[in-house]
Amino acid sequence: MEDVKNFETALLKRLSHAEFDKEFLRSASGSIVEMRKMGFDIHEAFPKGKIRFDRVFIKGQFPPDMIPKLGDAFKINGLNRFDVFPIGILSPDLYRFQLTLKM
Repeated sequence: MEDVKNFETALLKRLSHAEFDKEFLRSASGSIVEMRKMGFDIHEAFPKGKIRFDRVFIKGQFPPDMIPKLGDAFKINGLNRFDVFPIGILSPDLYRFQLTLKM
């Protein structure tokens, strides 16, 4: 549980420099932490948008046994886009993902 708190603290610190309103920042952070609790390995999360940030772009990976849980990930609050890429020959037992949370 402490690992989740440390992760969320670091995530909020990284995203708080953007001009997100506090409600969206809490919502996006909660969604990302929820995905981590589901078993997704989050590698990156950073603000995205022109002029004013309005999205968070997230990258990570997950093992094939998580494929049945993808339906739960599609219910994440603010989910705008979710792309999955098989890593292939180098790591056939992992998939990379990219997703976007939008305000």
